[in-house]
Amino acid sequence: ADPEDMAEAEPTPVEEPDPLQIAAATCLEIAGPANAGVPAAAVDAASQKATLARAAEACTEAATAPDADPEVLFHAAAVAQARGAADDTFDLLTRAAQAGLGAAETRLGDYFLFGVGPDGQDVDGAVGPYQAAQEKGDAAGITTLALLYQLGRGVPRDPSRMVELMTEAADLGYHFAQYRLAQTYLTGEGIPGRASTALGIPDTAKAVRYYTMAADAGNLSAALELSDLYADPQSGLPDDPE
Repeated sequence: ADPEDMAEAEPTPVEEPDPLQIAAATCLEIAGPANAGVPAAAVDAASQKATLARAAEACTEAATAPDADPEVLFHAAAVAQARGAADDTFDLLTRAAQAGLGAAETRLGDYFLFGVGPDGQDVDGAVGPYQAAQEKGDAAGITTLALLYQLGRGVPRDPSRMVELMTEAADLGYHFAQYRLAQTYLTGEGIPGRASTALGIPDTAKAVRYYTMAADAGNLSAALELSDLYADPQSGLPDDPE
């Protein structure tokens, strides 16, 4: 190339990195995927709280972007809730839900069910978000919707629908749904008369299956109750002291 041509050529501009994109990447790297489920153990809850504290600044900054990632919005909502900012929590969760995040639908349901917002508890208002969470495959939202059908809160009491939804959530790998479903199969919890031929309840074998799944996922209550079954000669399980 001619040296004079090279001298006259303008340098290629270097694009400055977008600080909001950097903040979003940092937020997701620290906080991980959005998860509206309950932790399997207290130690997990403490770890989640510490992780959220480390991610708080980045997530809050990244959430100011008009097209913020829905998982960033979810984490920013958790930060806002921890700070007692109910309106910000609701707005961020609504944005994340509108962007298609099932975990945000679950948290919106929680927002109404547990009276997090300034207007207090609204069980009927919680049903829609939980149903949306179920449509989007969020196991935590499906589990709470199942419990509403068990109790007849916001929806008609329907034990069959409860078992159907709880099974869906359990098969998605959610430890708490596995634990509650195991209890239902073992003791008939949530079933009128504590038994149903149509639903195949009680069924110790299925209870053990779901207790085992929950215990393997770190649910300590499931592990202890499963241990009790193996120690009980009346449980119908093979004797297995180990």
